Amino acid sequence: MSRHLRVSRAPSLESLFRIGFALALFLALQGIGERLAWRTNGLPFGTDYDPSTERFFIQDFASIFELTKATLSGAVDAPYSALGQLQFMERWTGRRVDLALGYGYSPTIWLILSPLLPLPTAFAYVLWALLPALALFWVGWRLVANGWSRRDPFAITLILIAITSGAYQGDVQLGQSAAVLGLITFALISAATDSRKEAWAPLLLFLLTAKPPLALAMGVGLLWNRQTKPVLLAAGLAVLEVAAVTYWLGSGWISDYWELLTHYTADTAPAAFRAFVTPKGMSNLRYLLVAGAGWSDRSASWASVGCWAASMAWGTSLVLREHLPAGPLRPAFALLLYCLFSPHLTFPNDLMIVIVVWFLHAEVKLRAALRAAAATAVFLVVNSGPFKLFLLNDTGERLAFFAKVGVLILFLAARSSRAAFRSRGDG
Repeated sequence: MSRHLRVSRAPSLESLFRIGFALALFLALQGIGERLAWRTNGLPFGTDYDPSTERFFIQDFASIFELTKATLSGAVDAPYSALGQLQFMERWTGRRVDLALGYGYSPTIWLILSPLLPLPTAFAYVLWALLPALALFWVGWRLVANGWSRRDPFAITLILIAITSGAYQGDVQLGQSAAVLGLITFALISAATDSRKEAWAPLLLFLLTAKPPLALAMGVGLLWNRQTKPVLLAAGLAVLEVAAVTYWLGSGWISDYWELLTHYTADTAPAAFRAFVTPKGMSNLRYLLVAGAGWSDRSASWASVGCWAASMAWGTSLVLREHLPAGPLRPAFALLLYCLFSPHLTFPNDLMIVIVVWFLHAEVKLRAALRAAAATAVFLVVNSGPFKLFLLNDTGERLAFFAKVGVLILFLAARSSRAAFRSRGDG
């Protein structure tokens, strides 16, 4: 009798990627379920009270969504002032509360949230958190089906690192805007550098004004590409928005918002906001100066702004000397500088670094060693530090910041190395 040996076959790369995307979707659903169950009797969805520590917790999405509703309904007429936000908190929770999350988004967020406003807050949160997860899951699954696991596994790996990361899962649970604005940012860079889609660039850039520092960074990136028209059109839309809101709320909201943005630190913010504006969890220069050098938060924030401005001037010089190739790399480089030096960059926004590396990989033929270094840096950025997966302390925050510096070095090395920096069109 002959014996037939059964040889077990290892799962294919396609199968492993599909398992990864299914796991990522499960983690997102789990995070949403946990947040829906996170509530205290007598308090609305999105708020929780821990009697053992006497701490009051506020979910980002619920607070922003409810305050937007209250503003649009006329129940709150000064959404950017500390007094207005404390009045909102009392109205929302049904009790006097001496803290508020701080409403740092511009009125553009009202347009982004508008399709969800008729819905109950909990249901709106589910859609806000779930739809980007489903979109990324579908994109990843389709890329695998179209053979990218063999043709370009690094690109799929980047998506998997992003949606299984601590930064993304934190974004899902808190309901922050990193995933939504990140997708808009990705679409903007893609549209602005593709003649078939460039008509969308002004609208996409305008939507990013929901977070003004991000819109500023991407506007500079487009100007580096000599794309003045979409920047001017987006600025025009922003001016119309300011005029409309001023006609409705009066001019006081502008001074309130400016006061909020320029005092968004633990030293200078109103007492009600201070618990939520510390640099803890921010892997940027501001945090490094506070935790590592002992600077005051105010000084660190202004130093970060100065370094950001200087880095933008440096980027401009690279562009003028043609040392930074035209195309997606220029706005991607502007986004990288934002990730390093923007003074208010909550931990879910570290996901933006994935977009930077995606376009670097798309435009540059990187050697295997550089791809491995890039994947490692991205993994560290989105997973190390408070509220993420490991090294949930100052060491993790420092590691995430220096991993971003590593991406900057990689970007510059790829730019200056003829062996590594070859356009895919050049073969």
